[in-house]
Amino acid sequence: MNKYPRTILFGIALLAFGTTACAGATPVKMAAAGVAVPTAPAVVSNSALRVQFLAAAAPVVTASTIMQNGLNALGSNPSMSQLTAITGPESASFQTFDGALLAIPWPAAILPDARAVVAADAQLEGDLSGTGALDLFTASTWEVAVAKDTDIMKSALNVLRSDIGLPPVS
Repeated sequence: MNKYPRTILFGIALLAFGTTACAGATPVKMAAAGVAVPTAPAVVSNSALRVQFLAAAAPVVTASTIMQNGLNALGSNPSMSQLTAITGPESASFQTFDGALLAIPWPAAILPDARAVVAADAQLEGDLSGTGALDLFTASTWEVAVAKDTDIMKSALNVLRSDIGLPPVS
């Protein structure tokens, strides 16, 4: 395995995230007679959404740094078990990010874009958690899949980042 996968893997979070109520519940209040009456969801400012988004992304950025350090420590021909040990925490960080992202009270117009990010990063989670099944013959196909899925996630993230006034990542 050459250094190409290291570049791709590190780029997963740094390119996608930068270094810098999705659950669908509607707030309710109780009427005098004890009947639940839906209320309008609170309006959340883009500033507050940016803060929440960046906080949700922080574990991925941290995991990416740890993964990059681990990849840098590998030789030019790492075993698949070594690669899995390094990429597993990154995959887990995406799951943490998904939960935090879906907990943000997105306005209805932005909610589909947040869900698109979760769907896009699911592909990367699969790529990163599937390294144990790689061998010499499938590694290059995996590298291509990771690069493609990184681009898809980056595109989805850039839409969401634009929605909340954050600059795109390149």
